[in-house]
Amino acid sequence: MVEISLEILDVGTACAVLDQATGVAELKWLFVEWGHRGKGFGQRLLLRMEGKLKHHGAREITLIADAIDASDASGTYLAQLIKWYERQGYLRLGEQKFTKQLR
Repeated sequence: MVEISLEILDVGTACAVLDQATGVAELKWLFVEWGHRGKGFGQRLLLRMEGKLKHHGAREITLIADAIDASDASGTYLAQLIKWYERQGYLRLGEQKFTKQLR
């Protein structure tokens, strides 16, 4: 297992774990600070992470979309997050589980 982390200073961070034997990576988290959301930083972090994982031999990325904002009792943020991952090319496998094949 290889852990890969990325950071855009004061903007956001991402971390994934890659099982090099299977080529499957799990995105553990991708977080963008509230003041920087909606400006493309999340997409930039995700694309950089996908590139690094692919460089290290990943063929697939899995993730569970999880909204950590406890103040969002309505689930609005989680619904937006799910749509965001779908726009990034991730296939929804379950309520909050996603996968993407890397080419």
